[in-house]
Amino acid sequence: MTLPDVDRMEYISADSSGYELDKIGAFLTGQAARDPRNMDIIGLISNCHGLELYVLGERNLNLECPLLNWQGIGRDALTAFVNQRAAATDRDVWIVTENIPYAGLDGVTARRNKIITFDRPDGLSHLSIYHVVQSSEIF
Repeated sequence: MTLPDVDRMEYISADSSGYELDKIGAFLTGQAARDPRNMDIIGLISNCHGLELYVLGERNLNLECPLLNWQGIGRDALTAFVNQRAAATDRDVWIVTENIPYAGLDGVTARRNKIITFDRPDGLSHLSIYHVVQSSEIF
């Protein structure tokens, strides 16, 4: 069955779809299984609560889904929140982002490494995982 274009975009290709969340969840839970430290994950994605379904029950994994506003309202507070979390040296901080204009990493000053990117079908959106590098981890 072929979906009409508008339905395909909404349910498969767009940022609101759940596509690739299973892969993001599997990557993060796999990382949590290999590292006993508590992982703080900041979900800067429109379907963050959908991702929560894939990481629920992991004892050393804490997913935070800050409020995102599609009009960009509160963007400075969002940036400050990410910078504050990233500055906590006792935490293992990860950030999940997607290419949405209202919740990117512009203004985030924390050093981070892009670990992996997952592209959704049709190339409209993609999800990336970043790992924050603490100053003690820089050689």
